[in-house]
Amino acid sequence: MGNLGKVIFCTLLVVTLLAFPLGAGNGIVLRIEWNNPFNPEASDAQDQYTEIRYEVKEEGATIRIYSINGELVKTLEEDSTKKKDTIKWYGKNDKGEVVGNGVYLVNLKIDKSSKTVKVVVLK
Repeated sequence: MGNLGKVIFCTLLVVTLLAFPLGAGNGIVLRIEWNNPFNPEASDAQDQYTEIRYEVKEEGATIRIYSINGELVKTLEEDSTKKKDTIKWYGKNDKGEVVGNGVYLVNLKIDKSSKTVKVVVLK
């Protein structure tokens, strides 16, 4: 009888996590739709970019790409009026220079919520 309560608690916890995945409450969808890792210097034009898809409940999304060290690399959207879009990133920084190999963080921020995904540039 003593273990019965523990089994019920674990079952409820699993059901709760499946019904409400972590991060689902902020209304932000951010994911890499195409090509991760990608090579901005590839000979095939379709391999030279990655596609970033986002959906938000309200306007005002800002999408920035940071190096793994936290340095700003590229701003893709600044206070967008769109609630959903797919953006291509060609592996270039704000100066138009091709970035180096490595892991980059794509951050979407809207109001006080944000979400981050990783993308890899591999030449």
